[in-house]
Amino acid sequence: MRILILLAQYHPAANPNVFRWSAIAEHWAGQGHEVHVLCSRRSGLPAGESIRGVWVHRAGHATLLDWAYNLLGAAKRRGEAEPEQGLREPSRWRRALERAVSATWRKLYWPDGSCLWYGPALRKAKQTIQAQQVEAIISVSFPFTAHLIGLACKRRFPQIRWLADSEDPFSILEAQPQNNFALYRRLNYRAEAAVFRTADSLSATVGSTRQAYEKQFGALPRMAIVPPLFDELSWERSLEYHWEPEGPYLNLGYFGTFYTGIREPDVLLELLEQALLRAPQLSGKIRMHFFGAIGGEFVPAFARHEGIQSILRFHGLLPKVEALAAMRRMDVLVNIGNQTAIQLPSKCVDYLAAGRPILNLSHNAADAFRDFFETYPYIRHIDVTAPGAADSFHRYLEDLQPEAATESPEQLQARLQPYTVGPIAGLFLDLLNRPFYAKGED
Repeated sequence: MRILILLAQYHPAANPNVFRWSAIAEHWAGQGHEVHVLCSRRSGLPAGESIRGVWVHRAGHATLLDWAYNLLGAAKRRGEAEPEQGLREPSRWRRALERAVSATWRKLYWPDGSCLWYGPALRKAKQTIQAQQVEAIISVSFPFTAHLIGLACKRRFPQIRWLADSEDPFSILEAQPQNNFALYRRLNYRAEAAVFRTADSLSATVGSTRQAYEKQFGALPRMAIVPPLFDELSWERSLEYHWEPEGPYLNLGYFGTFYTGIREPDVLLELLEQALLRAPQLSGKIRMHFFGAIGGEFVPAFARHEGIQSILRFHGLLPKVEALAAMRRMDVLVNIGNQTAIQLPSKCVDYLAAGRPILNLSHNAADAFRDFFETYPYIRHIDVTAPGAADSFHRYLEDLQPEAATESPEQLQARLQPYTVGPIAGLFLDLLNRPFYAKGED
């Protein structure tokens, strides 16, 4: 099959969508499918090239910031690996620019910050579909702009099969709106309804997303649930890296990004500070590591908690294989649960693969992370909204002891098998091969 994947960013960007879809694309290419990826431009990279059997086409700018990066030929970019050993306060110039952009551009753009990508990407998509005789397209949201490109392509080439993959919700994500909801709420609903109505197949990563969508749009029988992907190749490559934890401490690690209104560091920092106030000796026992880029808006949260600075360690956004190597060496993997019930962190499969004890700080009963680890015996959930959360967290740290790897390789392999690239790519291929639906079928 000749497949075109619409993905706003691709290598060398390092984000969950890139990890997931590059693995799938390369798997399909290895099976003999002709796979094309249409992503945004990056200065220093060609407009077209083959990466591990996948044809990559670049057109347009992913965001206004990427336009500036490309204009200036910037080597270091947001979303690409950038190790660091401490928090960096954004410069005065950067803070002023962020305020100006938030007061203007972010209040006006639609459907999201990748709207600049729409025109160039759509033109390139149409050219690629015709030149390469593409049989199927997959649009990956976030950003939702990718779905609008898919919608336009489907209307121009109605014979083509279109799968709209919603990695993150759009019109129903109130906690972190992708545009000015006060201005565009109705337009958001209409646009997403058009995508759901027109696409031949739909997918999401967790059932709660589909339930929320069906509450808004009615039954969506063509929306399949395709869980997060376990990147076996990256795990194998990570074995070449050695990451030595800080000793003689117990090392807790948080891996991932923070998002305003969805997943913020304050709850973990507050619990740590309360625990050290109750038991100061814990500062000689534990170290709390953060792996991943920490946005400037969260730097003040860390600065407010002066009493725990000695136990905090910051490593920045490492290449994935290095982060996975560090993940295996943690005594405890920490998750801060989403404040929404309609998203599942992509790192959950990596946490599972590490086979380490997990501490989940949950914000609500409808916790997708909790559900994912329902049968995993080495996880502790603490409801941070409960009155005794601070006591539970303090006791957990007091009782914490170093442990060997918790599950055998055979147990882990059995747990991970449904999330490996073969089954996941197979689910998506089945969705592409489904018969065309008749209009009004829903």
